[in-house]
Amino acid sequence: MKKITSYLIALILIGSGALNAMDAKLQQQIEKQLKELKSAQGVEAWEQGVTAFEAMSKSHPEAWLTRYYESYCLLNCGMESKDPSTADSYYDRAIKAIDAADAVSLKNSEIKTLKSWILSMQIGIDPMNRGFEYGMKSNMLLEEAMTLDENNPRPYLLQGLAALYTPEEYGGSKEKAKSCFEKSIKIFESAKVKSATAPSWGYEKAKESLAEIQ
Repeated sequence: MKKITSYLIALILIGSGALNAMDAKLQQQIEKQLKELKSAQGVEAWEQGVTAFEAMSKSHPEAWLTRYYESYCLLNCGMESKDPSTADSYYDRAIKAIDAADAVSLKNSEIKTLKSWILSMQIGIDPMNRGFEYGMKSNMLLEEAMTLDENNPRPYLLQGLAALYTPEEYGGSKEKAKSCFEKSIKIFESAKVKSATAPSWGYEKAKESLAEIQ
């Protein structure tokens, strides 16, 4: 019986070591791809990111981060697209990818934030028909993201952008936007970097946006 128990423990330890090795390899793959995306310009460059992260997601169905970055790349494809219909198609795919990430990692502030951003871009395609419904969903996601992690600077950035580009009669305000940008920047500058693969976008945009309204 002792021999059987020892054998089972050995198998568990070997399996655990293999899992850690797999995670380390995946981390390296994500980090490598993120470095390549730092200089990404145009739809084709972001499409390469989509393909890479999509392959990682298939190989590692338990990983939320690969689906997150797949969605992030699709969002950027949409923003780089000149044709609204093509952009909308990318946003639809981005929503599916971020929903897949959400299914893997519940109550994740970064996932809620990115989905809010995608919804806000979808509003721009058809503001008359999407403005109210998508706007409500986007705002709710930002509030949830802040509740889940008050030290995440990205929800405050997006909240500031929403306040900046929303007409005053619908609740927009430069003062509110300024306050959100300042809070976002403060968190960015005081927060510790979690890892090389953790979401880090938004700092430069927050500074640029604040400078525009000062």
